Formats: sequence, C-alpha cells, structure tokens
Amino acid sequence: ARVRKLILSCTTPGPRHTSFPWALVPKLLDKGRLKVLANILFPEAYQRAEPERVRWFMQRALKRPVDRQVFLRQFACCALFSTKARLSTIKAPTLVMTGDEDALVDQKGSIMIASLVPGAQLQVFPGGGHGFMLQNAEKVHALIHRFLTS
Repeated sequence: ARVRKLILSCTTPGPRHTSFPWALVPKLLDKGRLKVLANILFPEAYQRAEPERVRWFMQRALKRPVDRQVFLRQFACCALFSTKARLSTIKAPTLVMTGDEDALVDQKGSIMIASLVPGAQLQVFPGGGHGFMLQNAEKVHALIHRFLTS
C-alpha cells in the first residue's frame, strides 16, 4: 500500500452529500473578506476568548493572500467532486477530524466519511471552527502523534 495512514480534516465526501454555505463564496472575495474568513475559521466565542491569537493568524493570512482565480477554481472543484462511493475502498487506518462549529464544512461530512471508511476514527472538537487545529493545537498534535505512532 502506498498510503500507510490517512488523516482527513474539515472535509466532506462532496457538497451534494452535506450542506455547504455557497453564499459565503462571493463574500470571501469582497473587501471585508478578512472578517468573513475570521468568522469561518473561529467561532465567536473563540474570537472573544483569544483575540490575540485570531489577530496573529489573520495578519499571517494577509501576508499570503490566495489568488482570486485560484480561489474560484478551488470552489468550482469543490462543487463538482464526490468521493462517497469510493470511501469504503480505503484500506489505510484513517483519522477524521472536525470542529463542531465549522461554518464552512458541515461536520456531517466528516461524520459521513468516518462511517464509510472501514475502521476510521472520528474526533470532533467541541467549539472548533474550520480552524479547529489552530484553536486546539496541543490536543491536535497529541492526537496526530498517537495516531501516527500507534
């Protein structure tokens, strides 16, 4: 096998299988996109509790903006794909992670993936947005380390 272990996060088997906030796409191209992005990545409670961490990440995001055409093509691809029929063929041990407050990728997608990949482990981070890995860096690191070394 070419893949010994697989880690999936903030993902879906395809938007037609779960809800997807298509109305956010044009907002991510507007001038106020950084606030929209912050709201996608971090739930309001986290933004209030950790304003410096959120500000730090958003400043980093400003330094490396995604090209508009790349952004649009990524969302076009997202709109078209479906992996649902192939998930049962995955043989590698799989860890699926998601936040339960992800405003971009509904956690139902990760739950569906974990239910269709034989033996997959599912970890849902309470209060986690699309940026749950930044919100829970130590927990995520420990989980990934345990998974990869087991």
